[in-house]
Amino acid sequence: MNTFNKLFLSSVSALALIGATTAYAGTGNDAYVDQTGSGHSAAVTQSAGNDNTADVDQSDSDNTAQVTQSGENNASTVDQSGEDQTATDTVSGDGNTLSTTQTSYDNVSTNTVDGDGNEIIVDQNGGVVTVLGFPVATYGNQSSVDIGTNADSNTLTITQDGANTSTVTISGAGSNGNTVTVDQDGISELVGNNSSTVSVTGAANGIDVDQEGRNNTSAVTVIGGAAGFGNTIEIDQWDLGLGSESSAMVDGNGNKLTVNQILAGNTSDAVLTGDNNSVSVNQIVAGNTSDVDIIGDSNSLRVDQRGADNNSIANFTGSGNFVTVAQDVIGNFSDITIEGDSNVLNVWQAGIRDNSIFANIDGSLNNASDFDGSSSVIADALGGTNLVAGDLVQVGRNNWIDLDVMSDSNKFAFGQDGSGNKIEATIEGGTGNQAVIVQVGFNNMASLTQDGSNNIAGISQ
Repeated sequence: MNTFNKLFLSSVSALALIGATTAYAGTGNDAYVDQTGSGHSAAVTQSAGNDNTADVDQSDSDNTAQVTQSGENNASTVDQSGEDQTATDTVSGDGNTLSTTQTSYDNVSTNTVDGDGNEIIVDQNGGVVTVLGFPVATYGNQSSVDIGTNADSNTLTITQDGANTSTVTISGAGSNGNTVTVDQDGISELVGNNSSTVSVTGAANGIDVDQEGRNNTSAVTVIGGAAGFGNTIEIDQWDLGLGSESSAMVDGNGNKLTVNQILAGNTSDAVLTGDNNSVSVNQIVAGNTSDVDIIGDSNSLRVDQRGADNNSIANFTGSGNFVTVAQDVIGNFSDITIEGDSNVLNVWQAGIRDNSIFANIDGSLNNASDFDGSSSVIADALGGTNLVAGDLVQVGRNNWIDLDVMSDSNKFAFGQDGSGNKIEATIEGGTGNQAVIVQVGFNNMASLTQDGSNNIAGISQ
């Protein structure tokens, strides 16, 4: 036995004392186990390393803690107070710090770390029953963290409060410098049932998931991310119980994805393949759906849905495109497909039911600049509106825009205010075309075809 190794065990239960098992090798390892109550089991194993410290503190009944450390400068602290809690820490590598704190019922935390400089902190606090004071039942936190080989300098912080489940897996060669923060709070809004799954293969990625309320589900997968070119993913959900869902898949470097979901039943699905793309999805109220699929580099997309049952679909194949989608009130639909580079599109829909925009752009540099004011036809059509090149605006109900652009360097803006208005437009076969259509009132119909170059059209009715 090395004289520098220390082991202190204290218990008021003979069973708990028997259940405490330690094994150690190396120099300067410290193990502290304190158990109070019955049914506790603690096993601490420290081997082939220096300066390892394990501290296990358990109270009440049915707690199980096991700490295994191999390497240098590892420190693990497990503090459990309550019933039926299980914590298992396994560390292999240098400079790792693991801290698990569990309070109340049915918490399970399992941490496996392989690499250098990792810091894992899991804090779970379950509880709440009450009846006449409302929230009824919760409990059942569970966190599982697995960080694979060659995963260095990772920082993971998981804080859960009530009936949450979180699973994080970081695996793959060279997956360095990842930062994952998951915060789930389910002891409000009629208790909680949040679930978050994060899987990372790559380097320098930053992921932040924050869920509050109940029935939220978040799944994030990141593949790629060369060292120094990390992806940033932030998901924030606040739900009243209808089950908001967010799914993100990122393959590339330097991408940024932000998803904010507030109230109930919102769904966001984002797939990013490429580098330096920026996507922001904001969903407020209920039943909004956003589907994003981007293949390319340096694209920018912002989706704001404020209301209920709005649906946005955005598919890009290309680079440098800039698109905004704003949907307000109820039942608006937009479907944007772009194959090309450096196009600009601004969609705004505000109304009650059945406003639809279909925009298909196969070309580049459309709406790259605003109208220059040289055309009186364009000026007359714009009138007193605030439309700029790239605007597709609908206010009212049951308005429809169907746009196909199959050429480069065109400028267009469409606006409809009223009900039952419809625009069908096709721009193809050349470059430098300009078009403005403004319809105000009811049941107006405009049809536009531009085939060639430098055509100018203005419609106002």
